[in-house]
Amino acid sequence: MPVKKATVNLAVSGSVLTATDSATGQPATSAGFQGEDSAVWLHCAIPAEWQDLACRLCVVALNGAYDESVLPVSNAIDMPLRQGVLVPGQLTVSLKGSDSGGVRKTADCGTLYVQASSIGTDQIAGSFPQAFEELAREVGMIVAGVSDYNALLNKPQIDGVTLQSGKSLSDLGAASQTDMNTALSGISTLQGEMSAAQSGISAVNAALGDIQSALSSVLGGIS
Repeated sequence: MPVKKATVNLAVSGSVLTATDSATGQPATSAGFQGEDSAVWLHCAIPAEWQDLACRLCVVALNGAYDESVLPVSNAIDMPLRQGVLVPGQLTVSLKGSDSGGVRKTADCGTLYVQASSIGTDQIAGSFPQAFEELAREVGMIVAGVSDYNALLNKPQIDGVTLQSGKSLSDLGAASQTDMNTALSGISTLQGEMSAAQSGISAVNAALGDIQSALSSVLGGIS
């Protein structure tokens, strides 16, 4: 027997249907899993300006499979997503209002996606409902994509320091560019001083050579 796990609320705004999770009020992207018959339901309140029309929700799967709701009850439509349209990929949902002359109003939603599943989801869900729902939410986040690096788990580290926004080279134990420039300047100064010292030593050696020559001349004259 199908287990209802989630309801997606659809709100009409002009020609757009906005999908939100009924439990959290947050934007909804998940239309459930492949093979999960009637696990996700759509709920759409019919706006006042549509209520003189015959309104239905129409669902089209990525492979073209089609399903539609019955007419509204108390100005609202509640429709399960049945197995035939639970094809992995985008699920297009439309609210169509028509009269004897044809379709007069249409509002569309293209933000819902069916997630692929290669396991017996109904059996697992029946045995571990809470764990399964948590897993479904996590997989839904992965499928939808995570754009915030800081929200990721198990971020890489350098020497035990986690790589995240706001970290500087000094936080990671590495020298900053300023430190490197200071060190290079110090090395350059030291090289200049060593060069000057080498020149002084050369001058001293030359002077010692002159003295040696003079002594040799003196000694030669004495002898």
